[in-house]
Amino acid sequence: MIEAKNISKDYILKNKTIAAINDVTFSIRAGETVGLIGENGAGKSTLIKMLCGILTPSQGTCTVNGLIPYKKRKENAFNIGTLFGQRSQLWWDLPVLDTFEVIKIMYRIDKEKYSFMKNWVIENFELENVLNQPVRTLSLGQRMKAELAATLIHCPQILYLDEPTIGLDILVKHKIRDVLLKYQKLNNATLIITSHDLSDIKELCSRIIVLDNGKLLYDGSINQFEQKYGGKVNISFVCENNTAQLVQEVNNQFTLDNTIVNGQNVCFILPDKMKISELIGVIGNACSLDTLEIKNNSMEEIVKKIYESKD
Repeated sequence: MIEAKNISKDYILKNKTIAAINDVTFSIRAGETVGLIGENGAGKSTLIKMLCGILTPSQGTCTVNGLIPYKKRKENAFNIGTLFGQRSQLWWDLPVLDTFEVIKIMYRIDKEKYSFMKNWVIENFELENVLNQPVRTLSLGQRMKAELAATLIHCPQILYLDEPTIGLDILVKHKIRDVLLKYQKLNNATLIITSHDLSDIKELCSRIIVLDNGKLLYDGSINQFEQKYGGKVNISFVCENNTAQLVQEVNNQFTLDNTIVNGQNVCFILPDKMKISELIGVIGNACSLDTLEIKNNSMEEIVKKIYESKD
């Protein structure tokens, strides 16, 4: 569905060449859901704009559904849906339903397909009560749901979503994620999503691509990413007596990354790939395990540590 081979994009700034994307190669199959993550300036939006045909690669090649996007922008546009954060594609003074009608004409959607998709997005995004309101009168949550509805109404096979839930409350976020997953299953659609809210990525995506200063840092499953870059386990519990003695015993027997003690609350931070069964045995001999909690580093913590390690 999507192929990028040694793709690069350079900009000239004050007679200096800046590589926004630097020799990136990947392929995405039809029906995959891929999260594209990285710091601000990592090249995420630039990469998406090349796949949309808005930007031309400086080097390398990319194809989307067999088309070279920047050479076949019009044909490519009929197969894709895009949402770029808070940049509206809706007509500000038109009612939402009128915007849908305009999109129907723009994308030459046949009557039967349009009727089905119009009803589908209205029902799933719960837009019944705002269809006749001008876009400018909508709340942020209502407008973002209407934006996504407008993105989906021509039934694109590929969705590029750049920060689709930015600034939204938790209920609207959950609604948008739920509808996107329904749409993906309904049409076997391919989703490429960028977001600084990594809960979006974890809930929507089976695979992630991590960019760092325009270069490909990681491409693979979320589970493998967490194993490769995370690995650390936190064991937290309450020690009702002899806390200092237990902590000393554990640190004498095991090499830990850190030990945090706050009164009777203890947290042992284990190094990569350390087996925890023996450590839990020592803890269990000294105190009740009813309060024991074992937690892996969150994805947010892993990404943060990766970028902090560059400083």
